[in-house]
Amino acid sequence: MATILLIDDEEAMRVWMSQYLEHAGYGVVTAEDGEEGSRKASNQRFDLVIVDILMPKKEGLETIADLRAQSQNLPIIAMSGGGVLSSVEVLDIAETFGADATLEKPFTGQTLLERVDQILSRE
Repeated sequence: MATILLIDDEEAMRVWMSQYLEHAGYGVVTAEDGEEGSRKASNQRFDLVIVDILMPKKEGLETIADLRAQSQNLPIIAMSGGGVLSSVEVLDIAETFGADATLEKPFTGQTLLERVDQILSRE
């Protein structure tokens, strides 16, 4: 069973995604911001990280850079609903920081599973 680190500051999103992924057979560990997520990633091995871009304390781009410094091989999916920039622009930037794939919010549970399965099947 693959274990996924899910980093998102929105509790409702973390709960929904965790439940959906767990129902599909994945193990899920959550973090509410980039600081907590980076700390958990340095203390435990994960098969995949899903990280939101716009978060307080430590935003997603910085978190992706930190995760890449820890491991070049760790698959990362960046997600965003946008902000000052459109979500597409933010997610394009995330890929330059090292994200392997992106999810534009809002997305369905089926889209989430398809993207996760796609990334994990590459490994």
